[in-house]
Amino acid sequence: MITIFLDVDGVISILENSLSDRDEFWRNDPKAKELGIPHPLDEKSIEALNEILSSDECELILSSDWKKNRTLERLDEIFKHCKIIQSPINKTKNLRNEFNFEYCRAMEITHFIAEHQLKDFIILDDLNLEKLLPPRIVDRFFKTGYDLALGEPGLKEKIIERMKLFK
Repeated sequence: MITIFLDVDGVISILENSLSDRDEFWRNDPKAKELGIPHPLDEKSIEALNEILSSDECELILSSDWKKNRTLERLDEIFKHCKIIQSPINKTKNLRNEFNFEYCRAMEITHFIAEHQLKDFIILDDLNLEKLLPPRIVDRFFKTGYDLALGEPGLKEKIIERMKLFK
């Protein structure tokens, strides 16, 4: 089982979508409003994530700020509505403070890995976590760009190739 730590904004959502008109989005997708989805997710990135999830036996752990104020049940509804083939089974703890957002994200993930004694995992995030993660796991981190997210050409293939090393 490969654990995938998933951020949402910047990974399966691109900046252009997060800046879109929320009221218009909700008029076109009333269920999104009901579920509290703030903006459309990126279809190419969702397609890439689904291919990654289909490439091996995986479980999703949500490391995104989307974990706050959303239950796993609500996240399941959101992921299904957005046509993501798998929903998070857990969330990292929220250790965030206002002073060092990236440091807190890295610590939340590192803490989860240690607490659950994970061996096979990857991290998908748009934050600059490279220098904050322990050196022994930095090769499992894939930084996405907020403009293309997981839709970046070749990124999905790199992730799948890295996952094959766990076998």
